[in-house]
Amino acid sequence: MRFFEGTRAPLLMYRRTTALAGALSVLVLGSPLMTGCSDSAGNIHFTSAGLKYARGNYQGAIADYTKVISITPKSSLSYHNRGASKQELNQHESAIKDFDKAIELEEDDSILYHYYNNRAWSKYYIGKLKECLIDDGKSIELNQEYMNSFHTRGLIKHGLGDMKGACSDMKKSLSLGSEESKEWFKGKDGSWCRNMR
Repeated sequence: MRFFEGTRAPLLMYRRTTALAGALSVLVLGSPLMTGCSDSAGNIHFTSAGLKYARGNYQGAIADYTKVISITPKSSLSYHNRGASKQELNQHESAIKDFDKAIELEEDDSILYHYYNNRAWSKYYIGKLKECLIDDGKSIELNQEYMNSFHTRGLIKHGLGDMKGACSDMKKSLSLGSEESKEWFKGKDGSWCRNMR
């Protein structure tokens, strides 16, 4: 398992949760609610992709999400989850394209903020830190209670030398209950921020 630099936080835990939740909703509910698929073959591939992702078979997940997209090309969640699978394989440029498409297709702000935050991670890994800030800012604009976006934006601001902004975002993430931020504050990476006002 990969961890974000300076933390013990799993990088993609919430992406993994999203992929698995979508797959399980189809298994349990038999519903295209999460997939955007009304086609049973699309639902089967979507479920299979989520399970493969949860088991770490990212290539298999990508193949299955690609099948879902060929059946239901307007499934934003399939583009998002394929992008998350590509992130696990360090295929960040390609993941960004999938996140771009997911953002273009998705109209529900209660989902969209995840997509912006996840795209920010891929941009981080290819060194586009200022673009990460924009994506996390958009995510926060859509959901001011999403601790992951405050946490990642804090880490990015720290990397850009904006110590006051980084500390403010990390404290906000902590106040929202982020275990990752709690661990960060306990460690040496967060020691400088603990007493900053």
